[in-house]
Amino acid sequence: SFRPGALINLHFFEPRYRILIRRAWEGERRFLWAERTPSPADVLHALLVSVEDARFLPDGRAHVTGRGVELVTANHCWIEEGTGGLWYASTSTPENPADRSAAATRFQPTESTANRLRAAISDGAPAYNRGEVRRCANIYLEAARAELLLLSSQSVPSEL
Repeated sequence: SFRPGALINLHFFEPRYRILIRRAWEGERRFLWAERTPSPADVLHALLVSVEDARFLPDGRAHVTGRGVELVTANHCWIEEGTGGLWYASTSTPENPADRSAAATRFQPTESTANRLRAAISDGAPAYNRGEVRRCANIYLEAARAELLLLSSQSVPSEL
């Protein structure tokens, strides 16, 4: 059923949907599901699906289980070149001050380097998968600069 809260079971076999589930699984584990192809003449409503499980077969097909999160309105839809017809859409999302403060505290000196890098990758990979290469690069660059600052502020033991 096409509604928030609904359990979604899909079998992805078309090449474009194989790309979709790989990107979703490796990124934020979310994708938009629309009941029809977008057209410039009208508004497209889609269901934001949160992927709970994806079982990948050796040939690239995938059995996917997820749950509808919310209905969203697609502002702009396009097909990414080289994906065999995979549609993308931008949606309006209000800025969340809590997200900004979480990003600001992500690189605190009390966290381990591995955790900071994991956090950068979990933000950067989805941006890259959405085609936001510059945003991804900026996320990774910010993480690298933060690590260099931490390293430069630490004293090197004399035993080394």
